[in-house]
Amino acid sequence: MIDALDRGRESVGRQAWGEAHAQLVAADRDASLELEDLELLAVAAYLVGRDGDSALAWARAHEECLRRGDAARAARCAIWLAFGLVDRGEVVRAGGWLARARRLLDDNQLDCVEQGYLLGMAAMQSMAEGDAASAYGTFGQAAKIADRFGDRDGITLSRLGQGQT
Repeated sequence: MIDALDRGRESVGRQAWGEAHAQLVAADRDASLELEDLELLAVAAYLVGRDGDSALAWARAHEECLRRGDAARAARCAIWLAFGLVDRGEVVRAGGWLARARRLLDDNQLDCVEQGYLLGMAAMQSMAEGDAASAYGTFGQAAKIADRFGDRDGITLSRLGQGQT
């Protein structure tokens, strides 16, 4: 028998985000979602405009990563949470999550793709402040990191940022 979790995962695969969100929320009510499914819930919630649900799922995923000792993935969850907060204009709260991500990467001396995501967020800040030249260069640095790690999302976001500047 197929359950809500399986239906939610299948809906993600079809990019049926409304269905995915509803099914993953139902599955989470039945039993707390595992890390990978929390991340799916966070993305689905964001894509259907359920920003609060997305932030809560990213925060839970962040905590689970910390519990597992996966600092890079915890930082990534914090960065995606911050991205959504910036998108809603909650810049101060986003700054707190970005600082948390930066500390995790610095404290663990991690050379990882998440460094590029942090650069991308810094470039967005430069763009918002009207410093297109700095933003363009910083997006370029982020793209190089993403390329080095073969991270398509990072490459796409960095190139999109360069195009916007």
